[in-house]
Amino acid sequence: MVQNSRSAIKHRRILDAATQLFCEQGFMSTSMDEIARLAEVSKQTVYAHFGNKNQLFVAAIEARVADTMYQGDLLTDAQAPQQTLEHFGHQFLSLLGSKEAIAVHRTCVAQAETHPELAQMFYQAGPVRIVESVSEYLQGLNQHGEYCFSPVRDAAIRLLTALKGEVQMRLELNLDVSECTKSQPEYIAATVKAFLLGHKSPSS
Repeated sequence: MVQNSRSAIKHRRILDAATQLFCEQGFMSTSMDEIARLAEVSKQTVYAHFGNKNQLFVAAIEARVADTMYQGDLLTDAQAPQQTLEHFGHQFLSLLGSKEAIAVHRTCVAQAETHPELAQMFYQAGPVRIVESVSEYLQGLNQHGEYCFSPVRDAAIRLLTALKGEVQMRLELNLDVSECTKSQPEYIAATVKAFLLGHKSPSS
């Protein structure tokens, strides 16, 4: 148990170090040696936990998404979809506006032509996982009969796209997103309400 605990601590230190350096320096400029030094572990330990830098990059993104999006009972309450999706919306926009997400997104965009695989890794580790989670929740709502989301994945993408709103537009232009926060609660509530209303089952 002690050994496992120590291993878990090292694992997390490596992820945190990798996230920091990827955000500060970009993927291509960050070496496994630098990650090992910042995490205060050996380079061999980094490779033992993550086979290569690509795997570590994906794991760092997944960990950041998990830390923000999947704490507690997010996307589990099928009895209160309005409140559940509002809470999800706040977490989702918090992730989009975080300095880590912004830095990684800008790195992927800047190197899209020379290193398209970087964008693909980011897409699979971040956006795809979030779409899948929302899809699973909406599929669960379908089973209760009050709503009809079909195709489920398309509905999930529509919701996520609508939630991004002005935040996404500002991010694409490298503008500060803090100005959006004042109206964010009202915007999220209205967006979720319209989304659910548009998918009401005819028989409900």
